Amino acid sequence: MHEDLDSFVSVCAKVTLKCNQSSSFETCKRIWRHVLVLIAETCVFAYLGMAIFSFQHIVKPALVIWSIVRIVCLLLPYYSVFLLYTTTYL
Repeated sequence: MHEDLDSFVSVCAKVTLKCNQSSSFETCKRIWRHVLVLIAETCVFAYLGMAIFSFQHIVKPALVIWSIVRIVCLLLPYYSVFLLYTTTYL
């Protein structure tokens, strides 16, 4: 019951507040959202960067080979599209 009420309130708030915001407020909101995202991303990568030195690494050759194969498999469709594009349009 509360979930339905929460979703109803959020939809009503979005509908009524979206039209009443000025373009300068929208720009300001977008800039602050971008700043907060950059700060959060910096904190996450700083934490990961510090955590990488806190434990002993065990390098397994099978994992390294499988990772390389997986990356190649993920990139091959994009490469084939790029080749088709360059041969067709250039």
